[in-house]
Amino acid sequence: MHSFEESEEECPTLDVSVDPIHAGEVTKASQSLKNGKAALISHIQPKYSTAVIPELADLYSDIWKSRKIASEWKNGIVIPLPKKGNCSNVGGVLLCCQYQTVFSCILLGRI
Repeated sequence: MHSFEESEEECPTLDVSVDPIHAGEVTKASQSLKNGKAALISHIQPKYSTAVIPELADLYSDIWKSRKIASEWKNGIVIPLPKKGNCSNVGGVLLCCQYQTVFSCILLGRI
């Protein structure tokens, strides 16, 4: 078993922005969602989210600062789907709140 306390190597650091989340990041992440697709669990189409981008930026910044998310964002529905050409090879699709998906896109963009 590896002991991380006595490791001779330094852990790599990630250059992750800790600045508040701004409206441009929310817009970019929202635009990455495809219109015409399922409205996800929140039942709101992505194209309608653009009206609340400033409020979402404030919400996401508060979440980022406090490091606490809504308990609903910790859940999702996994739909198993067979991959093309091979029914024994199964992948999955996660259905979750649209705002959770946007927040995840923002975080991935910062890494």
